[in-house]
Amino acid sequence: MQPYFLPYLGYFHLVGAVDAFVILDTVKYPKGGWVNRNRILIEGVDRWLTLPVSSSASRISDKSYVFDHRDFAGLQRMVSRAYPRSPRLGEFQGLLAEWWHSPIRNVSETNMFFVRGIMERLGRVLPRFVNASSIQTDGATGQDRILKIAQNLGATSYVNLIGGQRLYQKSAFNAAGMELFFVRSQFLEYTQKSPEFVPGLSVLDFFLNETRDAESWIGPESYSLVAANSNEIT
Repeated sequence: MQPYFLPYLGYFHLVGAVDAFVILDTVKYPKGGWVNRNRILIEGVDRWLTLPVSSSASRISDKSYVFDHRDFAGLQRMVSRAYPRSPRLGEFQGLLAEWWHSPIRNVSETNMFFVRGIMERLGRVLPRFVNASSIQTDGATGQDRILKIAQNLGATSYVNLIGGQRLYQKSAFNAAGMELFFVRSQFLEYTQKSPEFVPGLSVLDFFLNETRDAESWIGPESYSLVAANSNEIT
C-alpha cells in the first residue's frame, strides 16, 4: 500500500491483518491523492488536513514534508479546533510534537510514524513494516512488482484491500505459491460530531471522537479476509 497520511479505518484493518506490511514508496507521487492529506470534521463539515511537500522529487520515497514553525502551529490549531473536548487530544498533540522534534521529514517515514503511533495508542500489535524501495524488483510494475516483493519476503499469502481486487489475478499468485486474499471492512458508525455520520474520514476523526474499546473498530472482529474469486466478494 502507498503510505497515506492519517488514513481511514480500512487502512488500519489491512495493517492489522498481515505479518509484514509493505509500504509501496517506489511509485510516482500522486498529486491530489491521500499521501499528504486527509479529511477531518470541523464544526460538522469535512475539511482537508494537508501537509506541504517538496516539489523536487517524483517518487514517494524521495518526497519530504516542507514544514516550518508556523505550519506546525497551524496544524495544531486546526486539530484543536476540530476536536476541542476530545479526551485524547493531548495524546495526539503529544504524538505530533514527538514527530516535530524528530529528524523525520520523509513523507513515507512520517506517514508510517503516525500509523504506528495510532496503532500503539489503541493497543494493537504492529506487523513488520517493509519499504518496497529496499527490495530489488528489476523494474517490474503492477502485479509483477507485487509478486516479486512478496516472493522476496517469502510470503505464502498476499492480502490487499477489497477495492483492489481487480488489480490482481488469483492464478498468478497461485503459480507463485501464494494465496490471494482481500480485507473486507465492517465499518461501524462511531461517535462523531455531525448531524449525520460522515464515512471515510481520517482515522484521526475516529481516534479523537470514539473512546470505547478499540477492538470493535480496528481489531480482527472489525474486518474479514475473503479469498480471491470467492462468491463473497462484491
